[in-house]
Amino acid sequence: MSTLLMFCLCFLASPFHTLQADAAPDNQMIADYVYNLIRFTEWPAEYQSQILLCAVGKGAELHALEHQAGRKVKNMTLAYHHVSASWPEQCHVIYFAADVPGSVEDMIDEHGDGQVLTIGRVKDFVWKKGMIGLYQERSRIKFEVNLKTIHAHKLGLSAQVLDLARIVDE
Repeated sequence: MSTLLMFCLCFLASPFHTLQADAAPDNQMIADYVYNLIRFTEWPAEYQSQILLCAVGKGAELHALEHQAGRKVKNMTLAYHHVSASWPEQCHVIYFAADVPGSVEDMIDEHGDGQVLTIGRVKDFVWKKGMIGLYQERSRIKFEVNLKTIHAHKLGLSAQVLDLARIVDE
């Protein structure tokens, strides 16, 4: 079976569901998207045992994200930490809930150095220096990717993820 076909089966058929028109996305579905995006990120070789997912905001999906802790990401284990507007240096992924207080752009400017993947449900996230933005279009959750920002932080996404994403160029 081709690599693209296997990816589509794993990424789309697993925990992803179609939403009813204008329905709010299921929190578990959002958490599953985040987990799969982390899984298909090309991480630096020095990340050996753990990927720390830090979450900012008060969104209801944060509880579902917390339950992703302990899952495997390649040969590493996913850990979870809820943070405020500032986060510890050891975070590898920062998830921004839709209700993040303050300016996402300012938070990323202040703390977003290094090889940290940023994923968010904030409106226009990829235009605010975020890397992967989740959004709802009709009855589906989709995502857009700012490749320039991802590459600037020396991270990568698998080609299969990029085939499914809307690519933006800021």
